[in-house]
Amino acid sequence: MATDGSIPVYMGEGGPSFPCDAVRVRVHPSVTVIPGNAFCHSQLKEVELHDGIESIEQYAFSYCHKFSAFRTPPLVTLVSKGVFAACNIFSLELNESTVFIDGWAFSSCHSLRNIAFPPNAEIHENAFSNNPSEQSKDLKKVFGLTEQIINAVKHRFDNLPIHKMLYYQSYQPVTLDQLNSAINMRSGQSRSLRAKLNPTGKQQDCLGMTPLHILACSTVQNLQLYKVLIEKYPETLITEDRWGALPLLYAVWGNAPSEVIQYLVERYLSIYSNYEFNWNDMVETLMKANAPKETIQNLLEVRKESFPSQLVRWNTFIERAVTDFFPNDTFIYLVQSSIATRIDAIGLKLWRDDISHIHCRKQHYYQYHKRREYLVEVETKLVHYETEYHKLKEATSILELALWKHKMNDLQGKKRKRDEAGVREQSRISCGADIVIEHMLPYLLPATQKK
Repeated sequence: MATDGSIPVYMGEGGPSFPCDAVRVRVHPSVTVIPGNAFCHSQLKEVELHDGIESIEQYAFSYCHKFSAFRTPPLVTLVSKGVFAACNIFSLELNESTVFIDGWAFSSCHSLRNIAFPPNAEIHENAFSNNPSEQSKDLKKVFGLTEQIINAVKHRFDNLPIHKMLYYQSYQPVTLDQLNSAINMRSGQSRSLRAKLNPTGKQQDCLGMTPLHILACSTVQNLQLYKVLIEKYPETLITEDRWGALPLLYAVWGNAPSEVIQYLVERYLSIYSNYEFNWNDMVETLMKANAPKETIQNLLEVRKESFPSQLVRWNTFIERAVTDFFPNDTFIYLVQSSIATRIDAIGLKLWRDDISHIHCRKQHYYQYHKRREYLVEVETKLVHYETEYHKLKEATSILELALWKHKMNDLQGKKRKRDEAGVREQSRISCGADIVIEHMLPYLLPATQKK
């Protein structure tokens, strides 16, 4: 196994061979053709293709539900039939040498957003399927008919050089000098002229995306490019695309490096400290795309750590997760997250663990009624433990007062020069009641509840 956690894959007569639980694979440099159905229905989140790949045959990556972004190698000029059918990718980079895209290539790619076709490429009329239910829901929402989608993405970068530069940067790496040259118009002239920025750097393309959106979607991440774009066009941080999405969402969705996410968060806090994110919309976007639990978790961790005062309407997620078909681990994670504060407030680890591990005693929560049963069981047990913990806390109030009094006497006995209120407050903080009582509570439980 490689140091990055990926597994090298060779291609034999029977296609590729890799462990069924593999998350990442790296195609060996000796391989030049990805055979048809090679990774179809796999659970992979990422397949690393080297630039020597010459052909990807039909349905090779169909039904790869855990992919989020994909880049075709530069030598691949034909996008085969059904190659990405039913993938959950939101971003697809096709090189400028692409000449033909076959039918059903993007069938049921409902979350597909960031995509561009070379203007001269031939596109099969059924590239997005001839079945309306299998056409990309997100693109259809913006453009309607398949013909309109194709025409729009073919001319997506007309008169938008910075957008185009960043979309193709995985094929033609962009240096800071090149980006600065594209941004700063008439460079080399007077100081006032050098300060004039290319207005397209903050303009939105037909998808409503700015260059910052496109960079956040990219399979190649460069922190320095983010710094230049945000310094020159800070307003693009809060510019929404046609789906109401911000660059931050795409960076998290595409698993951008932590330093990129952190930098974006810092810029939001510094430049737009009062900006209110719509966390519910962002999470629902990921849920609709059947994004992995880890992606949703990463987004909510950003909120918890950097924007703790901004609220989340948990009931919306839970109801959607119950009624719609979402992965089981996503459903469990959302439920547990929605009650995390209440669980943490229960001072007995025994009870906290019991609530957190209810799902371990079950096998499946895919059916509607099973998920309802789980919610009822969790809520019932949570209310019961909250009530019992309150009773225990009341029972130990005398002990808490005794510890507080002992600490006050200790401080006063040392003749510290403090006012009485100060002594009382300091004693309450440092008397150790929270530690002592939490360790004592298990001994007050009935024998039947100690197991």
